[in-house]
Amino acid sequence: MVPPRFRQRRSGIFTLTDGETIVRNLTLFRRPDKFTASFTVWDQLPSLFLPFKTLLGKSSAVRVKGGRLLGKFTEAVYDSINQPKDVLAKAALLNLYAKLTELKEPIGGQEPWFSFVREIVEIGRERFIAIADPKMGEIIRAIKSDIDKFKAYKNTPAQNHFGNIPTVFQPQKSKMFSIKSDEDHGNIQLTMAPGKDAAGNDLLILDTDIDEDGKLLEHLADLFKHKFTGGTHPFDIHEYLALSVPNRPLGYELI
Repeated sequence: MVPPRFRQRRSGIFTLTDGETIVRNLTLFRRPDKFTASFTVWDQLPSLFLPFKTLLGKSSAVRVKGGRLLGKFTEAVYDSINQPKDVLAKAALLNLYAKLTELKEPIGGQEPWFSFVREIVEIGRERFIAIADPKMGEIIRAIKSDIDKFKAYKNTPAQNHFGNIPTVFQPQKSKMFSIKSDEDHGNIQLTMAPGKDAAGNDLLILDTDIDEDGKLLEHLADLFKHKFTGGTHPFDIHEYLALSVPNRPLGYELI
């Protein structure tokens, strides 16, 4: 029998035995199209989400990628999300908060990557765009310049993310730079783009996303698949996070 709401998986080869019970504890991933997100309401988010709430309180013009302007994405606005595109963007934002909070920058080793995010600008089903602290750019450049020392990261092309940066920030494509964490699944990419604000002041823009697969060939297959599916599905990332950081509240459940 195939469970209709879950993906199939191989159990591996086993040999029949006489009178012996063989246990196979297999984890089945959900099919994203068969589930929906049940979000924790704003006022009931646990203390772990205080930096998340504080940042959104400082972000006055959050926009859904390819969609509507949310403005300040807090309280009633946060709780009222119900359109499919908005739901996926909200789930992805929560996924990225979890990942960027659990993963600390490796030079000082104390500060989570999320602590360098200054303002959320745009959210989508697999990424968010934000204004970042210049210190984040310094750390990423230091990692890139001595990448062999940082085994948990690898260099990766940045210019292919140029189209993700809103043109209002006048991003400088030739000066973009990027690193990616080395996990096989649920790996995160941090892409930085120098830009300008409306007054002409220098800004550092962060484009961050999570991929289902960190292995190159599998990721290339994902890129091809995403041409037809719309991109990484945040419910798949929810599954990876639930396995990698068990018992950590993610801000939503799949029902």
